[in-house]
Amino acid sequence: MNGSDGAIDPRRLADLHDRVRDLVDRIHRVSGWIALGTFCAYGLAAWIGFQGRPWMAVTLATVAFLIFRRFRVLALGLVRHWAGVQPEYREAMAFVDEAVERLGPSRALGEIAARLHQPPPRPPAD
Repeated sequence: MNGSDGAIDPRRLADLHDRVRDLVDRIHRVSGWIALGTFCAYGLAAWIGFQGRPWMAVTLATVAFLIFRRFRVLALGLVRHWAGVQPEYREAMAFVDEAVERLGPSRALGEIAARLHQPPPRPPAD
């Protein structure tokens, strides 16, 4: 991280590029599965409600909603746990954690993903 403006440090990102890309891809994949699971839970809650159990339906829908509201943080936690037992990913996870601490989960992951997909800078012409 760049201490002055909170921006992503491009040199450190370049050093950790492959590992950070793997982590961001994994975070997005886990986030997608969590979102899919919560939407399936909404559908199940509707079906349970039509079966005559409204309190169970409301409870399930509420739990699904609470999980969905925190899905990005939950995905980060799950990937952080996975990266903690993978020694080669610890430094990259520390980089992502610093970005999340400074910018918040959504903005940090968005900026990192945008920088990962940018073409590499061209060396200056002589």
